Amino acid sequence: MNRDLGVWTDQDCALVLIDYQKEIFATIRSETSADLVELNVRLLARTAKAFNMPIVLSSVGVTAGFNGPTRPAILAELPGVQVLDRTTMNAFRRRPEYRARGPVRAVPRLDVTAGRQGAPGHRLVFRGNPEADRRRRCMRGPGQTADGAPSRTLAWFERQLNSRKAEPVTDDRTTLAMLSEQLADAVATAGAALVAVHARPRLPSTGVHWKDGVVVTTEGTIRREDDIAVTLPDGRRIPATLAGRDRGTDLAVLRIASGSLPVATLGDPATLRPGHLVLALARLDAGGPRAAFGAVSATGGKWRCWKGGEIDRWLQSDLDIYPGFGGGPLVDATGRIHGVNSGGLSRTLATTIPVATVNRVMTQLLERGYVARGWIGAAMQPVRLDPATQQRLKREGGLLLLSVEPDAPAFRAGLLVGDIVVAIDGKDVDGFDQLLDVLGGDVVGKKLRLEVVRAGQPVSVDVVIDERPRRAR
Repeated sequence: MNRDLGVWTDQDCALVLIDYQKEIFATIRSETSADLVELNVRLLARTAKAFNMPIVLSSVGVTAGFNGPTRPAILAELPGVQVLDRTTMNAFRRRPEYRARGPVRAVPRLDVTAGRQGAPGHRLVFRGNPEADRRRRCMRGPGQTADGAPSRTLAWFERQLNSRKAEPVTDDRTTLAMLSEQLADAVATAGAALVAVHARPRLPSTGVHWKDGVVVTTEGTIRREDDIAVTLPDGRRIPATLAGRDRGTDLAVLRIASGSLPVATLGDPATLRPGHLVLALARLDAGGPRAAFGAVSATGGKWRCWKGGEIDRWLQSDLDIYPGFGGGPLVDATGRIHGVNSGGLSRTLATTIPVATVNRVMTQLLERGYVARGWIGAAMQPVRLDPATQQRLKREGGLLLLSVEPDAPAFRAGLLVGDIVVAIDGKDVDGFDQLLDVLGGDVVGKKLRLEVVRAGQPVSVDVVIDERPRRAR
């Protein structure tokens, strides 16, 4: 390596490969196997060819009486390379520091001025007069080798690199630029239906004009119920009223004047798969929409968030929910909105409340201002039945009543502390999820039959479900 230029030059660019014969391994003790040596030789040969470096292959074992054939796997990597006997490989003795050790023998030297290894004109030149070689090196001009050929400088390598042309692009724009334009169009399309919601101090949040005169945002960003305003895409600021909010699903609905801006184009979250490119959008002022870019990370079926609400579809993305992005939409590459992004349902990845959940909750909030959920009025804990009861009733467990509130549906139906609820309307119940699924539906005012184990015996109890009392904010 030429230290001044940092590149290979023709004085020291030949790679000498040592071909160990199998007999050598039989006479020495070494932890290195013949297969490992062969692999190293093959990797070195590939590296040398990648850098257009001449290669000389030397066999080992002549002095020990062995000079077997080169291993076939190595020869396969070196087409056209001549194998030199080890007895001729003493190039280091040509250096001045080795001259005092004995006479200099004729050494084959590789002529590297003719291009790739094995190409026409590539030959071995024997030089038996070291003094003549020294004089010839001193007489050469700048930028020349001992043979008078031009040296391979850094500029030469740069020319070789620049001579490699990239494949032409058939379109006048690259694929990446076309994708970028499509995403920008998606932001513009979906951004036309976004508003900035001013319902908390300092930083506003984002809202989606879900249908004419109705804006959907996240419940956690609504810090006051009066004096709410929204900023439209054209910069106008108009008043809004709170139609309702639901902490369980982190959704809130606002009413604005009809015809104020375009209505959002909704998509089907079921069509999204992990890996699909998506955008999180926001509008914080009159300066235009803001966007964050990412991909869908996970999808799934119904689930219940830590706030207690049921979400119709699991949809998470590797997007960052920046301040003010809460309540904004999740948008695909075509500009369709697949839900509302919430930073309050998950602390790691962006969680999206899908279209189906937004539609269901929005309908109830517009009708009554809140989401009505069923209430039994009893504290419960999951338990397992004893083996004898399990075998007799063919059930493994249920919900044990720990307390019953006065004048609650459970109290009026005659449920007692110690009862174990094992089924509701014929559906097995062994945990809170099944109970919440029943009470989360449209069950207020309806009569449900509870299958109960009381003192080891099965009992049926009818309960009229009340509406869960709402806490004052």
